[in-house]
Amino acid sequence: MSHQVLTHISNEKAETEISNCKRWLEDVTGKPVLSFCPPVGRFNRHHIAAQQKAGFTAMRTVEMLSHSFQGIKKIDDFVILPTTCQVFNHSGMAYVRNNVKRMQFVKFPSLWRFFNADWEMMSRNYINHLCEASRRHNKPVYFHLWGHSWEIAARSLWNSLERFFNHISEIPEITPITNAELANITRQTNLRHETKALVVE
Repeated sequence: MSHQVLTHISNEKAETEISNCKRWLEDVTGKPVLSFCPPVGRFNRHHIAAQQKAGFTAMRTVEMLSHSFQGIKKIDDFVILPTTCQVFNHSGMAYVRNNVKRMQFVKFPSLWRFFNADWEMMSRNYINHLCEASRRHNKPVYFHLWGHSWEIAARSLWNSLERFFNHISEIPEITPITNAELANITRQTNLRHETKALVVE
């Protein structure tokens, strides 16, 4: 297992990487691991099949600025989860490039005012907006935060992450959930209108 970009190796090697990843994580944690994220977010249909074969039930991508349950894709019961923000100080153009690659142009006119090079301010602005919009329209949304521990440590972002957690802990509508729990919600036919979800990886 070497954390290789799956699209740079053979499908057979990718399948081995995926299955070994699940086995190693479950050996270390002693708990079932149900969701997977391809290195740098690159994958194809063969990798999705390999994840299903290994026993994963969901995959987290690196697509950002997503918050609508309608934007979550499913292949049978396998759920593909886009994210909202990363614990990393991206430029506004980085968010634009991230979404243009995925043909998600519609988001920018209404969301440009929330862009901030400081990840914490970006996330605060975005989650406050989502909570307000959810109350106004009585519509469920999710906010998916993710990050790499080594990047957080290298860029001294642990304090800002703790501040953000303190901020969201004061918002009563937010329910912290895992990737697997978010995937389960999307499998339900009728989402409860009062559901607001925060996913923290």
